[in-house]
This record gives sequence, structure tokens and C-alpha cells, in this order.
Amino acid sequence: MEKMAKDKVVIELGGRFANRLVRYYNPLELEQPQQEWIRDPILSGTNVLNPKNIKGCRSNQVFWYNNIPEPGKNPYFGIADRAYSLSSHREGEYFGNYMRVLSELVRCPIPYDRTGEFNVYNYFIDPIPKVPQGWNRTFEELVLERAEEIWNLNKPVRVWYSGGIDSTVVLISLLRTKKPEHELIVFMGEPSKVENPIFFEVLKKMDNITIQWNDPSNFWSFDNWCDDSINVTGEPGDQVYGSFVLENHEDEINSHWSNMLQWEDCCYMYKEDDYRLDYHRPRFMEFAEEYIKKCPFEIKNTFDFTWWLAFSIKWQWTTSYIPFHLENPSNWHNMISFYNFPEMQMWSIVNHDLKHRGTWKTYKWPSKEFIYEYNKDNNYLNNKTKEKSIPKTVSMINKFAPNHLLMTSGKFYKKIDDGLDPEILRLDKWDIFNKPVWKKWQTML
Repeated sequence: MEKMAKDKVVIELGGRFANRLVRYYNPLELEQPQQEWIRDPILSGTNVLNPKNIKGCRSNQVFWYNNIPEPGKNPYFGIADRAYSLSSHREGEYFGNYMRVLSELVRCPIPYDRTGEFNVYNYFIDPIPKVPQGWNRTFEELVLERAEEIWNLNKPVRVWYSGGIDSTVVLISLLRTKKPEHELIVFMGEPSKVENPIFFEVLKKMDNITIQWNDPSNFWSFDNWCDDSINVTGEPGDQVYGSFVLENHEDEINSHWSNMLQWEDCCYMYKEDDYRLDYHRPRFMEFAEEYIKKCPFEIKNTFDFTWWLAFSIKWQWTTSYIPFHLENPSNWHNMISFYNFPEMQMWSIVNHDLKHRGTWKTYKWPSKEFIYEYNKDNNYLNNKTKEKSIPKTVSMINKFAPNHLLMTSGKFYKKIDDGLDPEILRLDKWDIFNKPVWKKWQTML
């Protein structure tokens, strides 16, 4: 990965760390001291327009922004299981920025806007490429070319293999392009055998690969990041295909995109039947309708909508979250997300109609066909579905994510009990915060 000219945020987690960060750096600092009374309530959680709406609760001691400073109800209040990631991206709603609500629709903890317009932080993002007129290539061509590109780095390659669809494509691509001098390490655990048993039988007969077994004790070992190898993951394969709508809503994938907001299993913040949410519902819908216009093609149905959100908002999170769990993530550059390259993004845009055949079992069909051509496993082709593989081996609970800010330079800042990591004070404020967005918000106060 090329060295960044200016330090940027690779990954950031909310909660207490972000609260203290915003308080210390104060991106909404006004030039006119007499207007401090406007800014201070925003940063302290006071409801500016109606102080009577403030709710007293223990969470006020944890989050500085417990009440949205407009009329209406705070939709995040009481969501304990996701509260750690909710606070640092809610301030935008005061200014009509509903990225946090869009990200929840695709179960993304932190929104990274790859259009570049609405990011609260100065995130390092892979921009969405423009597709040349008439461009198209096959899925097989692209994954094999990507594998050759990785081998050309002339380093040992460690595949984070789960047995799932995305990582199996990665492994097969590298096996098909491997030369005798190449060193291939398959990083896998017992759940990988269960998820793809027939392919494991193929792997264990190979004498030109090394199987490195993982378990909760070594899954996040820093040794894998400093031994001159390249760690290759199957991310962001989900976002190439983009949607889990098929799993529970096969009959509704062609309904209007806004219909999903009414589904019981949809994480829509303003879905509740509460008149106090009426302030935000129309503002969110206006924001969503404008955001989907940025899609390279017209968003018509629920599948289109969730693909676009996953592709534009969740893509960067899934390419970055693994180093977040390392005790020392400074060598995050030694990780490659296999599907994160421009041509694969272009394929996803051009071949939106190939991503499924109308059922959950045909979701990611081009990937499943690619796997079938290698091992002829009919059961895997016709019945394998997307699974959450990593949690089968190791917990992804927040206590395993000690790093709350990671920069492109490799510098990282850990969660501490009180205050901020002293080292963070050496950073320029605008290395962390997206200056154009915050300056725009200042003018709106």
C-alpha cells in the first residue's frame, strides 16, 4: 500500500474515547466567544430547543450526546448492545447528516462514506471507481488476476481461510496461480473443516501448502503481522454482493427500496410508532433519497438499496476491522483484503444482475460457480449459504478491540480508563476530523 502523504484515520471506534476526543479537540469551536452557549449544549448533550426533553439516566455519565438537540426522541437511547459505537457519529444528525442511520440498515458499526461527502472523521477511503463505457470482465478473470498481483509481491501469503464462500474463492485463486517457489500458508481452525469438509479433504492432501491452525489463543497473534508475510482475507466479499435481504425476504427483493424500513428485522432507528420521531423521519428520508442518487445506477428495489449502502458505507469498515483487534496493529499494511481492488468494484457495479438467482441459496452465485469448477462439490454449490465465520473461532466482543484509533502511518491509540492517550495530543486536529464537514457545521450553528 502506498504511503499516505498526510496522516489519515484507518479505523475509529466510538464510545468514551471518541467522546473525550471531540471534547478535547472541539471541532465546533466558534470564533465568537459569545456564541459558546450554542456550542456547549451540543457537546454536552443538552437539548438546545427544549431542555425539558433531557432524560436523566446513568448513560449520561458515559455518553456526552445522549439527546439529539432537536425536538423529538433520541432513537439510540437504550440500545445497550450497540451503544459502544453509537455516540461518535450522532452529532451529524443535528446538521441533517444521517449516515449513522443508513449504516445501521446494513449492520455497520461505523459509517465510512466512500463518496467522500459526509464523513465525520478524516477517513482513509478507497474511492468508488468510475466504470468506462462498455467495460466488462468475468469474475474468474478478475480473481485470478488479483491472485497473480498478490504473488508478485514476492512474499509468503497467509490466507485467512474460514471455509466460507469468499475465503474459498481466495484460496482457490491463489492455488490456481501458485508457482513452485511461492509459499502459501492456510490459516484455519476446526470450524473451517466443518464449514467446507470436502474442500478440507483436498487441502490436507496437498504437499505444497502449509496449514497453520488457529484457535482463540493465537487468532490475533501479532507474529502473523511481522514475519514478512502478507495476510490475505476474504473481505469485502460480502459487500461485492452486498445484501442479506434474500435471507429473510425473498418475496420482497423487488419491492420499492423504502419498504425495507417497515420490516421487523430492519435496524431502522426511526421505525418505532412514536410521534416524537416525526421530526427526524422526513429529514432522514430526504437524506436517504439524495444519497441513493450517488449510486452508479438507479436504485429501485430493496436489493439495490442494501447493496448500495453496503458497497458505499460498509466496504471500508470490513477492509479495516481486523487490525483493530490486534494488540499491536501498527503493521496493518501487511493485510490485503482480496476483493478490495477497482476492477472488482467495477464488476459489482456492471453485473448487479448476476449476484443471485432469486433465492438465498443462489446468493453469491458467480463465486459458488468458480468454486465448483475447482472441486465439483454439488452440495456446496447448491446449498452453501453465507455464514458469520470468525465468531465460530473467536469472540468479536468489544473487549477484544483495544485500539480505538489507527492512523495510516501505523500509529495507534488504545482505549484507556481515564482521559486520552497522551500520544494522541501530538496529532493535528485535522488529521483526525474531516475539516470541510465540521467547518460546514460551524456555519450552521
